[in-house]
Amino acid sequence: MSKLQCDLSELPKGLVFKLAGQFGYSEMEEFEKHVKRMDSHNPSLVVLDLSGLKVITSAGIGALLRLQKTMSAKNCALRMAALPANIAEIFKLSRLSDVFQIAGSVDQALV
Repeated sequence: MSKLQCDLSELPKGLVFKLAGQFGYSEMEEFEKHVKRMDSHNPSLVVLDLSGLKVITSAGIGALLRLQKTMSAKNCALRMAALPANIAEIFKLSRLSDVFQIAGSVDQALV
């Protein structure tokens, strides 16, 4: 059973893809299932709400980088929002904060 909970919400300004729990190799199937569902909406903006994410491994980071590349190829903006302190520190140390657009909240990311 996956330790990652995913929720997709369609809003007028874009899609919000909320991730909660743990995100590692064993959660890839759950993540990919929701990515396919999200892709069917053909969005121009996707906000990843990471406020409920407790743990992310290198496999989870790799999945986010692949998602960034895929969305960019489709002219879809991908923004991260509401990173918990421990996740924000990982992004900062690995310089992923230079790769992803990061906002303090979902509302800020939807602007």
